[in-house]
Amino acid sequence: MDRQLISKLTKAVLCLQSDMERNIKHLNGGGCGIFALEVCKELKKYGIDSRLAILDGNIEDFNYYKKEVVNDILNNNYVDTWDARNTSFAHCCLILDDGLNFDGEQFDAIQDWQNGGYALVGEYLPMEMKIALKYGGWNELYDRRQNKLVKKLIKQNFKKYLA
Repeated sequence: MDRQLISKLTKAVLCLQSDMERNIKHLNGGGCGIFALEVCKELKKYGIDSRLAILDGNIEDFNYYKKEVVNDILNNNYVDTWDARNTSFAHCCLILDDGLNFDGEQFDAIQDWQNGGYALVGEYLPMEMKIALKYGGWNELYDRRQNKLVKKLIKQNFKKYLA
C-alpha cells in the first residue's frame, strides 16, 4: 500500500475504534469476530486485502479442525458448537498485507495478545468466519443486537476516510 492510503486507512481505523469504544459494549468480549469480518468485507470494497487472524492459547492442528468443522456444516452434518470441536478462539483481528494489524480497540493487537500469552494460530476465510459466528460458542458479554450498529459504524468511517 502506498503511504497516502496507509495514512487514510489509519485515520479511518482510529476513528472507528473511537466510535466502537463510545457506542459498543464489550466488543472484544464476544464481538471481535463480527467486527473483523465486517471490516474485512468493507476493506475489500476499497481494494484493500486483509486477513482474519485467529489468536488462542493452545490449539493443536488448528487448520485440521477448522476444515473438518466447515466441511461438516457445509455437508449438513450436525455440529453442536465450534467450541465442542476445539475450534473456537480467544480473539480475532485483522492483518493487512503490509503487516499492519488491528482489532476494534487498538493497533498492534496481535503483539498485545501475544504478550498476554496467546499465539497466532491461524486464519479464517470470510466464509469460515460466518460459520464460526453462526455455530460458535462465544463469550456472552457482547450483545449481538449491537451487530447492526457495528456494521453501520464501519461503513460510515470507511466511506468518510477512504472514498
